[in-house]
Amino acid sequence: MTKRLLITALLGTLLAGCSVHHHHFPSKPCVPCTGNATGDPLNPQVRINNGEIAVDQEVLRFRKDQVNVTITWRVPEGYSFPPNNGVVFERAAAGEIVNCQRGKSPQEFTCRNVHSRPGVYRYGINVNQGETPLKPLDPYLMND
Repeated sequence: MTKRLLITALLGTLLAGCSVHHHHFPSKPCVPCTGNATGDPLNPQVRINNGEIAVDQEVLRFRKDQVNVTITWRVPEGYSFPPNNGVVFERAAAGEIVNCQRGKSPQEFTCRNVHSRPGVYRYGINVNQGETPLKPLDPYLMND
């Protein structure tokens, strides 16, 4: 009986550890498979589903020949990007993803991808519904 309780406790701890690790940012990001991505990485479409932000590409993937390109995120009417932090990249992207700013309208946000080195970068998308901010989304950008 004691052996059975010990095994059950160890298995529970192991499973709990896996679930906790899964929900925290890993030290080296695990990038989902992007082989079936059909969207244009230069023009990711941001959608709002039941108050939650979604983007048409979990990973924006750029080929080696796509250098100094402008990325423009767009949200539907009725939503807007905050003026200064609509799209925010992690510190590791410094020098690679630059000049991030709200575009010609509050529904657009742009950044330039210098793409001087390969890498995977996490970024945040912030969207407002009227004056109310929605929960941010944290997808990835990948430079081959």
